[in-house]
Amino acid sequence: HDERAGRDERQQSLVGEDSDGRGVGGAARTDEDVQGDGHSACEREGSLELLNEAIAAFRASLEVRTRADVPILWARTQNNLGNALGDLGLRERNQERLAESIAAYRAALQVFEEIHATTYIETARRNLARAEARMTGEREKQAARA
Repeated sequence: HDERAGRDERQQSLVGEDSDGRGVGGAARTDEDVQGDGHSACEREGSLELLNEAIAAFRASLEVRTRADVPILWARTQNNLGNALGDLGLRERNQERLAESIAAYRAALQVFEEIHATTYIETARRNLARAEARMTGEREKQAARA
């Protein structure tokens, strides 16, 4: 039980900014959280595993928190899925994951706008803009390497 609780806490610390602009644990998220802070390769591999677990958990949650039944919770989960996919995409330099994060942010933003969830709209727009900039930045880096 303690091992699972520790993993859950580490997983929450990795999933990033919720729709309210705060980290899942209540702390504001910074770019350093995404880029890493010099941890060993072993710890980074573990964090990749946790990000993949978070992505799977968010996707499973979307099957329970349906858009039709609880649109605000569905959109917040989409936002968190976008965070996890974006972090994974950056760490792995994976364009497909970055594109998936953009799609998740767009889906969240659409619902927030439809239900007039003004508290979340600006955060969703910032998340989407950041994800699109990351995608552009990664493309430019890849082109420069070619």
